[in-house]
Amino acid sequence: MTDKIMTKTKGLFKAYIFALIAITAWGFSFVWEDFLIKNNIEIFTFIFERMIVAALILWAVGGALGKIQKIRKGDMKYMFLLAFGEPFIYFLGENFGIKYTSGVMAAIIIATIPLFCTVVDRFLYKFRLTLQKVLGCLLSLIGIALFMMEKAGAGSSQLKGILLLLFFAVGGSLIYSYITKKMISSYNALTIVTYQFSFGAVLFLPLFLLFGLKGLTPEFFSVSVQSKVFALAIICSCICFGLWAYCTGKLGVTRVSIFSALIPLVSAAASYFLYPGQESFTLLKVVGILLTIAGVITVQVVKDVRVAAIAAALLLTISCRQGKSYKDSAPMVEEAEFADLNFDGYEDLFQRQEDGVCFLYDPKAEKYVECPSFSDIAFKASVSVYPEQKYLVTMHYAPHTSETAFFMYVFEGGKFLSKGNITEHEGKWKEYDGSGNLVHEADLPEGLSPVWSDYINLTMAQ
Repeated sequence: MTDKIMTKTKGLFKAYIFALIAITAWGFSFVWEDFLIKNNIEIFTFIFERMIVAALILWAVGGALGKIQKIRKGDMKYMFLLAFGEPFIYFLGENFGIKYTSGVMAAIIIATIPLFCTVVDRFLYKFRLTLQKVLGCLLSLIGIALFMMEKAGAGSSQLKGILLLLFFAVGGSLIYSYITKKMISSYNALTIVTYQFSFGAVLFLPLFLLFGLKGLTPEFFSVSVQSKVFALAIICSCICFGLWAYCTGKLGVTRVSIFSALIPLVSAAASYFLYPGQESFTLLKVVGILLTIAGVITVQVVKDVRVAAIAAALLLTISCRQGKSYKDSAPMVEEAEFADLNFDGYEDLFQRQEDGVCFLYDPKAEKYVECPSFSDIAFKASVSVYPEQKYLVTMHYAPHTSETAFFMYVFEGGKFLSKGNITEHEGKWKEYDGSGNLVHEADLPEGLSPVWSDYINLTMAQ
């Protein structure tokens, strides 16, 4: 009896570790997908490559190990439906949701998956909806909201992106989770994931042929893009989906899905360390992290709900007292975003559009002050902040001329000033100074595509 208990305990511990590994990798996937989408990489192009690469690797590894099981004729429809839920429906909702809203909004909505799983468990399997589970899910969602509050509060998200995330990403994940629970008792995780991504490639093939072929550009085959796609395919697809299938069989859908609440926290931390200056940790965000972890512990471990309730009350009290941020004084501006534009450690408010307004935070006056020179910046597509070099970069792509231009700005003397620009056309790139004078011209190095990060590296090397 004792040996059985020990074996079960070890199995559960392994499942928890595997779930944390998968969630950590998937947290990074938001950063990688956000990179691809912001660099105008065609969504159906990189998703289809991800499917193909994952499927080929899984068949090769599974075949070599002899672990791919034969699917019974009656179960093939469930395998196809599993792939339809995730990756097909889920990836459509996730990637287009990020495109039409933001990574922050996507992370928050994805974090609602455990709440939906709990509700579905109640109606589908007649599971008892205990106060412990409800409280755990709510704590996680509140923690996510607090963590993302400062950044998400200023922007006005589009309804299209929210609906895509809510119905496609969350719905697809639910379909995948419950079918996996059914199939994991008959097939090993490697078999399930192999067929999952094989059918996923089949489902995405028509969309790739219709919309993805145009995305096979030199930029798509650059190292900076392909490294992200392969990381998504190998780490996030091959490895993590296998781990997740194992965890679903050991822990159940509701318990394993609660870990998804940690994804936006990992994504924010990844952004903080990979792109210094883009993410800051305030006390309010720390409280959000603690609340999210408290929610996970409540669903997984805590037996006495009163303990969780007391902990939640304490954390919420701290958040109410300390939750006030300097961003609360920001003026109401439509489609606004926060970023440290003048590199003083405080996030400023701006509109990512031509003739957009900008309000810089003045820590001495403790208020936001409008900076008129910001309207001189040529916002054609996007803006990126480079804290180490202390300048902003905007991109403009002209399809009729096949020309890509990158404009650089610095903040000096209380104004945003043009530092220059780099223009690529027909295999050549030209660098101009702030006055429009040509300072350098050269052939585009072989194998280098017009990605703004590559151009910045070239500029810095001069």
